[in-house]
Amino acid sequence: MNPSIYLTLFLYFFCLVSSCKDKKETSGVFIRVDEKETTSSPGHLVFKEDMQQFFYMHITDSLVFLTSQRNESPITALSLKNFERVAELGERGQGPEGIQFPLFLKDISRKSDIELFDLNMRDLIHIDYKSEEKRYVIEKEMMPDSLWPSINLNKISDSLYFANGVEHFNKGLYFKWDRHRSTKAWVPYYPETKKKYDEDVTHLYRNSILANGEKGIVVCALTYFNRIVAFDFNGNILKDIQIGKELIEPVMEDFERLEFSDGTEMFFFDVVGTENYFYCLWNRSEIGIDADQRKNSKIFVFDWDLNHVSTIQADQPLASFDVDPYDRYFLGLFPDDEEDTSIYKFDTEL
Repeated sequence: MNPSIYLTLFLYFFCLVSSCKDKKETSGVFIRVDEKETTSSPGHLVFKEDMQQFFYMHITDSLVFLTSQRNESPITALSLKNFERVAELGERGQGPEGIQFPLFLKDISRKSDIELFDLNMRDLIHIDYKSEEKRYVIEKEMMPDSLWPSINLNKISDSLYFANGVEHFNKGLYFKWDRHRSTKAWVPYYPETKKKYDEDVTHLYRNSILANGEKGIVVCALTYFNRIVAFDFNGNILKDIQIGKELIEPVMEDFERLEFSDGTEMFFFDVVGTENYFYCLWNRSEIGIDADQRKNSKIFVFDWDLNHVSTIQADQPLASFDVDPYDRYFLGLFPDDEEDTSIYKFDTEL
């Protein structure tokens, strides 16, 4: 065969192979972030409470609000200057200020007013500070039936919300809810894994979301995948971010009992943010691992153009966290085996 023909065929097959490389990588949608390149940030203990296990927090300009299922008051406010108590809000029971299971609405604007929802009592809760009266006022309204049940509730406006569904009620990664239509528009499961199973794979896609109304972005940090996926408000993928060199997927041992195979790992547990950045809480560990074997947390930080900015290595395994509105530090909750709660402060240095 003519040498020029050999050369032509070689170039043809070379181009063909090159074009068949991961299309997501070449399209700019798919990126990898190194798990090991981190910036160390030692935590400083700023608060400790015996037998008052707090489980969520929300930081404003001057206060941090905490929710608890043990305290007589479901909501506690601490000063960010000295971490002393400023207020105890709500009460157990069915009264006008009765609150059972409070969760904060996610809102990156960080307004001074606090908004929550009660998953058990189906209430939307608004906490406002009346400066003339020097006291907080709690106002509640019934959650629309079509919005319940949900977690990680993100409020874009009075009529537009994004949220995760609760297990056994899920039909997708998360949903978009419009008050005018009163229906949930679900964003579908990640397609590659969906095709591998005939069964319902709802529980494989546990995740936390954070929405940015100005940018029109919803960030989805997956728990059983080493992945963060960013969508536009119509559910189109903007960026698929893989942590580490290889994709790690969960494997089911028993679909009926929702049991994972031995060695299945967990990755992202929460995502919070400001108008400048979003922060993803990474607690890489195997399912069912003993508490004393838990690894210290990492925080993966991205800007809203979906660029990786920093990875912060904490020196504690954090159960929950939130960030200062000005991106100067974040606070992390650490509950110990005796159910005491400690709060640590970590500088971000972005």
